[in-house]
Amino acid sequence: MKRLKYILIPLVIIISLALGVFYYINDTIHVPTPKDFF
Repeated sequence: MKRLKYILIPLVIIISLALGVFYYINDTIHVPTPKDFF
């Protein structure tokens, strides 16, 4: 069980960071279209 924690916790942290970076980059690069205003 301890071995699973040592693998699972860093994996969850890495995935969370990757998703956060992806959404941050996606949000900053996003070009507003006329559809976004309505």
